[in-house]
Amino acid sequence: MINEVEWFCYLGAENQFFDKATIIQLMEISQEDVDLMSFAQAVLDNELASLESVQQLLEHSTYYANEQGPCPNSLLAGGGAEAAAPSQAPAPARDPNSGYPFSTVGFPDLSQAADLSMEECKELMIQFLQAARRNGSSDAHLSAEAYPFVRHFGLNYLLKDQVIMTPEMAKKLNLSLLTEAQLKDFEETSDLDYCYSFSRTERYRTNVMVHNDGIEGSYRIVSEGIKTLSELGFQDPSVLEKLTTYHQGLILITGPASSGKTTTLAAMVDLINKARKDHIITVEDPIEILIPSKDCNVSQRELYTGTKSFANALKAALREDPDIIVLGEMRDLETIEMGLSAAETGHLVIGTLHTNSAAATLDRILDVFPPDQQPQIRAMVAESLRGVICQYLVPNIDETGLLMAPEILIGNIAVANLIKDNKTSQLTSVIEVGKKQGMVLKEDSFLRLYKEGKISAEIALPHIVSDAKRREIDGGK
Repeated sequence: MINEVEWFCYLGAENQFFDKATIIQLMEISQEDVDLMSFAQAVLDNELASLESVQQLLEHSTYYANEQGPCPNSLLAGGGAEAAAPSQAPAPARDPNSGYPFSTVGFPDLSQAADLSMEECKELMIQFLQAARRNGSSDAHLSAEAYPFVRHFGLNYLLKDQVIMTPEMAKKLNLSLLTEAQLKDFEETSDLDYCYSFSRTERYRTNVMVHNDGIEGSYRIVSEGIKTLSELGFQDPSVLEKLTTYHQGLILITGPASSGKTTTLAAMVDLINKARKDHIITVEDPIEILIPSKDCNVSQRELYTGTKSFANALKAALREDPDIIVLGEMRDLETIEMGLSAAETGHLVIGTLHTNSAAATLDRILDVFPPDQQPQIRAMVAESLRGVICQYLVPNIDETGLLMAPEILIGNIAVANLIKDNKTSQLTSVIEVGKKQGMVLKEDSFLRLYKEGKISAEIALPHIVSDAKRREIDGGK
């Protein structure tokens, strides 16, 4: 079968534009030399995907066929959703002389920016970001008076075959992607958060800001498609899947920056999207992963372009007949208070926080309120809490990938009583004895990964506080 058709089918199944089994059947009955346009028309004729989805797939399948050659994940050859995403496979061959654990082939020469127009700089930026995506990087950065650099499996690498960015070059390149309205906002505030997209499957969460040497742009490479909880590395996905079956309550996804909270959030929302017939409203800053409606209706709202604030959107959402409310970040008292009220009044609320443990998450929720309100808030949290997933992403032992190390707290009577009595410091003990319910301590996750030979002792030890468990790593020293 023609390579472009192979890519078309793989990308469509990976991004859930159509059912994998059905598209395989269509591939099997199609002629071996069927061309891309004829196959796409057959998809439309059989109502397997929308016109918009097919148009996006035509663009992307042609691009990947030209740039990456034969599709390594052909559905007819047994590939598909289990295989690596096209941004990661096949990765360009590593140049043994480059000194990087990835190929630098495909990165454009950014020094050209000095002599290019803004429109030409935009094309240069697109090439740069697509090259970073193809080599498996999670982030790309362009900063004045510095080499361009990328983050690859948690580590930063300066691209020293590029030139150090002058302030003018950094300004032209980073501002070339902005619309007139975004440029105006940036000039007024000297920083800007937004999501840049070439298409539905190529998205970049972006921050542009001014520092003492000039302008810097940070580009988070958003994964193509929505991964399953198993693909994200959770050892027992059924524990998190059960949380998505609740029709009321509060689920918190937490962790430090760059720990994959948004990806886990999208995976859980996608489970609800497939299994239920509800109305899901999300509020995000900015929207990173687009979630197409399936059996649910999904309404995604973006801060500033679609609503003034999280609190404003949440207040409005309560009048918009939602079943599930998803908050990209619970960042202030008003948003947290309204989220708790929504969880108490018959909605399932899923939110994220920047905290480092389950206990710290609950402390953060409670501490934003004045002392006279805290008894009431403790009672509300105790009643509504369904679970806390606090996650870390850590490099594997050979630094070729990232592994999930979660702490999972499941709301039960013991947890509720500790929250009501303001004894959150004792939650570690509850998690320790709640393993049969699927609870997991962070340090047990790190210890397991170490014992399985997946991470080094240097990575594991800083996250393990128990002397007995530390001795399991350092040999009793």
